[in-house]
Amino acid sequence: MTEDEARRPNGGHLPPSPTRVAFSLFEGDLVNRIFSSFGIHGRRAVDLIARILILISVTWGVLAVLAVFVSKVAHGPAGENFFLDFAAYLQLLIGLPLFVIAERVIGEHTREAAGYFLAAGVIPPEELPTIEATNRKVEQLRKWIVPDLVCLALAVVLALVTILPKEESSVCISWHTTPREAGASLATAKEHLRAECEERRTQAEKDREAGKKLKGPERELQEAAQELKSAAGELRASVRDGKRSEGKPADEQAKAKGAHPEVIKKLNFAGWWTMLVTLPILNYWWLRWIWKIALWSWFLYRMSRVPLILVPTHPDATGGIGFVSDVQTKFGLAILAFGISNIASTVGYELSIEHAPWSLHTVWAPLVFFVIGAPLVFTLPLFMFTKQLYRVKKRAREELYERMGDRARIFEDRWRKVEPSVSFNAELLQWHQLRTLYEHVEKMRIVPFDLR
Repeated sequence: MTEDEARRPNGGHLPPSPTRVAFSLFEGDLVNRIFSSFGIHGRRAVDLIARILILISVTWGVLAVLAVFVSKVAHGPAGENFFLDFAAYLQLLIGLPLFVIAERVIGEHTREAAGYFLAAGVIPPEELPTIEATNRKVEQLRKWIVPDLVCLALAVVLALVTILPKEESSVCISWHTTPREAGASLATAKEHLRAECEERRTQAEKDREAGKKLKGPERELQEAAQELKSAAGELRASVRDGKRSEGKPADEQAKAKGAHPEVIKKLNFAGWWTMLVTLPILNYWWLRWIWKIALWSWFLYRMSRVPLILVPTHPDATGGIGFVSDVQTKFGLAILAFGISNIASTVGYELSIEHAPWSLHTVWAPLVFFVIGAPLVFTLPLFMFTKQLYRVKKRAREELYERMGDRARIFEDRWRKVEPSVSFNAELLQWHQLRTLYEHVEKMRIVPFDLR
């Protein structure tokens, strides 16, 4: 028997549930109903592989085809070449499949943990109707289509605000867009954008270096002075060159002023597919996980409101609910998938492709948020059981101190009066048993958290 099985009732095998409604986080929800309509269920390994292949094909696979045959973004430097975009690999080939695998793993463990509340005997028999009502409510919520529609709507909005600004806000080329310049070829338009992009990066780097040397008001004064100087220079140049450029084409005017020709960027087919299909699917998947985590946390809250039968001498050192810690650690797989698909891919893209500095808030803020927030996702729900565990531990310590005081005084009296020829083994064994019991109660955790 493994250590995990020893911590589970009946060696890891659950008896039939005394409730008529079994607990599940995923069974019968929108995603599983869609896959089931195609004969792809979630229990077998072949079904799991089929789900992953379908998602990869619809997202990364279609983008790869569009990049090669339609949008022609399969060549060029990083940023312009779809196949050099490591963020797409992290999001679609690693992160998205991990979300699917996490559903299989966490779904099984949460279902088992819900059953252990009953099999371990921590639920009083008179509370069984409450447990059945809770399971029934979870069933209604997971099959309710409104949360999925909300997640889908948010996923589309997030995709739009991610991709649409690439047409205007960024000068640098990305594989999502195709540059266009009046009277110029695609290659020429790309060269002009690359030159302008490099100039802006160089200027931004100079500005950051200059800003590091100044502090507080001095930096603000310098920035204001530079802005005024630049605006005045542009105004003088426009007045001086206005008469000279009258009647000339726009591109000749731009060359005469030393400026770059006007180049506009439009979303290509790969960009449109990313915005309307790929990113909404990825966003929906992690938003859906937020809903599932909230649903599981609500279930744990309902369990923590039940007067549990907790045993301070239980071997799991958490009164008999150590299985809650086991299942919470499994949520680390979903957190890992989120970290790869949303944090590592985004931050890595900004650092390596966009050459953003670490001091930029869009770089360090997601990392800080993830490092602090990720552990809280699966540790905070455990504190809901702290009140009951603390009370049980406190009551057990009071009873132990009372009994151990009496036994210790009897033991002390016998030890001092015993004759050398009289055996003292029985009293000594009893003393060791009491000491072991006391140490076990003292080590009882009031938060059911264990890293094992």
